Amino acid sequence: MKIRMLNINDVKQLLTMKDTLRLVEEAFKEKGLKRVQMPPKPYLFFKKYNGDLRIMPSYLEELGEAGVKLVNVHPDNPEKYKMPTILATILLFDPKTGAPICIMDGTWITAMRTGAATGVATKYLARKDAKTVGVLGAGYQAPFQL
Repeated sequence: MKIRMLNINDVKQLLTMKDTLRLVEEAFKEKGLKRVQMPPKPYLFFKKYNGDLRIMPSYLEELGEAGVKLVNVHPDNPEKYKMPTILATILLFDPKTGAPICIMDGTWITAMRTGAATGVATKYLARKDAKTVGVLGAGYQAPFQL
């Protein structure tokens, strides 16, 4: 059994915003059709370190995609450790066998997915003649939102 490992640089080379927009729209559609298992995420709180761990499993039944995203949010990271506030890891599994397929950095994917969710919403909800956008207080997320 081989498990693919992708670091953040691998992910950046492979994942485009165009692909992310298409995939997020497809995932939203599957969720709307009730063909996605996505239980509420549990949290582990690291009060001593001002951080938390969020566990987000999901299974897209018709597409045969299963995985879990682990997200750490540690607001003190930039100042104390010169690390991002949000760090994520994604694990993908073969739903037929349960075998792990891939372990990848999920930090870039998380930012891209969040921006793509706004893109998909804008596609359907924005006025067709809109020509101006404003982004306030989005910090690291601002370029992904645009």
